[in-house]
Amino acid sequence: IKIDNMTKIDINKMLFAVIGMLELSETELLADIIYRKTGGNALLVNQFIKYLWDDGLLWFSFRQRCWKWDTKTLESKDVFKNAADLISQKILFLPTDIQLALTKMACIGSQCDITILLLICNWNGANKNPPRTLSKLDIAVEEGLVRKNCLEYCFAHDQIESAAYSLIPEKHQGPWHLSIGKKLLSSCNSEEEIEKIIFLITDQLNRGKLSMKEEAEHISLIELNYRAAKKAISSSMFSNASHYLKEGINLLEKKHCESHHRLWISLYVSYAETEYCNGNFKNVRDTVGSIIAHAKSLDDKVPAYKTLCLCVGSVKRKNIDATRIGLDVLGQLGEHFTLKRSFVSGFAELFKTKLLLMGKDVDIIMSKVMEDKQMLVIMDLLETTSIYCPHNMVPLLPLRIIKLSLSHGVCVNTAYGFAFYSGMLCHVGDVSGAYKYGKFALDIMQRMQARQKYCRVYSCLYFGVFLKTNHMHSCLGPVLKARHEGLKAGDTLHATVCAALYCSIAFRCEKKLASVKQVLTHFKREAKVYKQEAMWTPAIPLEQAILNLMGHTDKPNLLDGSAMPSEKIDTLISNAKSDDAERLLCVAYYYQMLVAYIFDDLELAIKMVEEYLDLEYPLEGLVVGTEVVFLYGLTSLAQARKTNEVIWKNRGHESMRKVRKLAKDCPKNYHHKLLLLEAECAFTSGRIKKATEKYELAVAMSKKNDFIQDQALSYELASKFYAEQRNEKKASHYYGKAHDLYLEWGATGKADHLRENSPF
Repeated sequence: IKIDNMTKIDINKMLFAVIGMLELSETELLADIIYRKTGGNALLVNQFIKYLWDDGLLWFSFRQRCWKWDTKTLESKDVFKNAADLISQKILFLPTDIQLALTKMACIGSQCDITILLLICNWNGANKNPPRTLSKLDIAVEEGLVRKNCLEYCFAHDQIESAAYSLIPEKHQGPWHLSIGKKLLSSCNSEEEIEKIIFLITDQLNRGKLSMKEEAEHISLIELNYRAAKKAISSSMFSNASHYLKEGINLLEKKHCESHHRLWISLYVSYAETEYCNGNFKNVRDTVGSIIAHAKSLDDKVPAYKTLCLCVGSVKRKNIDATRIGLDVLGQLGEHFTLKRSFVSGFAELFKTKLLLMGKDVDIIMSKVMEDKQMLVIMDLLETTSIYCPHNMVPLLPLRIIKLSLSHGVCVNTAYGFAFYSGMLCHVGDVSGAYKYGKFALDIMQRMQARQKYCRVYSCLYFGVFLKTNHMHSCLGPVLKARHEGLKAGDTLHATVCAALYCSIAFRCEKKLASVKQVLTHFKREAKVYKQEAMWTPAIPLEQAILNLMGHTDKPNLLDGSAMPSEKIDTLISNAKSDDAERLLCVAYYYQMLVAYIFDDLELAIKMVEEYLDLEYPLEGLVVGTEVVFLYGLTSLAQARKTNEVIWKNRGHESMRKVRKLAKDCPKNYHHKLLLLEAECAFTSGRIKKATEKYELAVAMSKKNDFIQDQALSYELASKFYAEQRNEKKASHYYGKAHDLYLEWGATGKADHLRENSPF
């Protein structure tokens, strides 16, 4: 808790309340002196007043029945430079053994376990009655220097800790830490006991390393740092892990690369991996360079190349470089791929994989576990490299994972292979097959206890098949959990992917836009911290679309505002085209299409539709892709009514055919959308009775399926239909319903647009 410095008025009020003078003005001079000598530091004010009492400079006069002080003496009193100086003087008045306990406790930190304190003060050996010994510290507790919390003592303030530590002469501080570290280590009777206090032991020895004389001590400390780092990694404490690994690396000498090569490589590889998790990509490149320069074999280099691949791929417009790194190492391991493979070859491999899997259930696939070490390395590299592959190669590497799993046994990477395979089946329209193998992926992940793959597997499945088979609202929890598991595993890339996916789904499901915007802002900052801005980029158009709907832009029909200025979208689209990043283009075109349609700019919406159709690989399998199909149908039918051109009617019918398939697979997500398209189609064709029936059903079903924005849109389009039929009463009623629902959702900008353009 941060407490601001007290003002002179604050100090005077406190003195008046404590001393109990008749008038507030009577303590003003004393408050002024205390303020000038303490700067208003709350702790220093408190301790300074206690010090004046202890030193007899502030006393109670029984004759005059009031508190007294000598202003001249106080003015001449030495000014303490800081709170530590004042508290240090106070500690020096305590008994010697209490001083020792406080200084030893300060070596440990802000708090210290009672058993640790007994050990480092030698109180458990010299005195067989620990409670009586510890009772000595009650003096420090009474003085307000420490607090006792169950099984530990805590300094009451970090300034008190600093003051206690400052009492140790600087030249003795290192030896003290070394002595404490050795004592803690020797007190452990098993590896399990060491593991419990590994951080404390290692911290103390690191602070005392300059006092070490023997090389064996240095090697032992390097190993302890590596061990502490591994424990930190297991708890997702990646910055702490990097600290311990850096400490270990700093203790290494050139000769250790030969004499302790495995330890040397392990430290550097782990440091590169944790620095990637921390987003320190420059450190990753430098560390990988050192590993490659000192490696004795390809086995030494492979983990470093894998981390470098992830690092390079996390930088904008570097996917192809990351792919080349991965493919080069795979080639050295006997797995040869070329960047020139055609997209058709991917579908050929998909067909071959289908044949290989015929008649095989998950038990058959799991009957053999992969044990070959080189094959395990290959599987890991296939998975990592596949993340950054261009479109023509995307299917090849995950399918290779499945083939190797069938021939050599399954491993943790197998789950990812099947998740990706599920996504490919979903993309080609085989939803039932996609769902089946998606379940395979989850089953394999669970059986292999591969929680580190949770985030990658779920990002594949919830980007595709599960959004077509599960109610969209039920997908929010698993995707959010996947993001959390990704961060725990250090997979910041896929954690960011899941964060962006979560926001995309929440935009469709949540009842309040403001809450979506809040979560989106949090995840955006998180992506920046982990240097995963490239993975977050597809969420930028969504953020601007939300701002448009909420009324935070002057041009609501354009993706142009604080999140995405007009020059930024031009740059975004230009870069995406040059990078062949069609997923980003799909997202940018969709959200521009959405706000243009929502704010009645049909011409721009149609232009975005045509841009989308020109893409080589439109992503209809993703959440945005399925929404594009729906919106494409609405814009086409609206344009058909405007121009009476057959081509737009045909496009509307084609979209309706696709949405009908989606509605069949998952009615809760798409049935109300199908009904609205059918209503618009009937309206366009002049089938008034049919249109009336479908609009009413669309309104009811969107409410039942719990999609507030689709319900608002259904009311709005129904209102336009009834207005065209000159049913002004029903048209105005539905117009009002649409306005109220947009307002409830938080789309104030859209609600205002309806009100300002009301025909009633």
